Amino acid sequence: MSDDERVEAKVAWNVYEREGYGFAVCAAGRLAIQSPVKTFEVEVGIWHGGENILHAYVSDEDYPKMPEPLQQYFEGFRVFWMPVSKHSGLCYAKAPAAGLCPTPCTGLLDDKIRIRKSLDWSQ
Repeated sequence: MSDDERVEAKVAWNVYEREGYGFAVCAAGRLAIQSPVKTFEVEVGIWHGGENILHAYVSDEDYPKMPEPLQQYFEGFRVFWMPVSKHSGLCYAKAPAAGLCPTPCTGLLDDKIRIRKSLDWSQ
């Protein structure tokens, strides 16, 4: 589908009933893989009016290079780029130099952070 066709299809979804959520999650994964900079996390959110959007977190250093919030579309979904320091759930955002989490985190979150760091193919 073209971007225009994707936009038309997603407008028909009732995102509050999670219709089309799987498409948004798949798009989020592809956005993280294809991003020109390291992406720490991508989440699917709901924008006002019932539209799924992709929240993508990048380093504070890379954030100024990214498009303005909601100006970019990826596979028909708007993208809202954010600096990783604004993500309260990512331990890496709090202590990147040490690689430690200064607040209590689950082991699963720590494992996910290590996996994401190891999947950075740009290094």
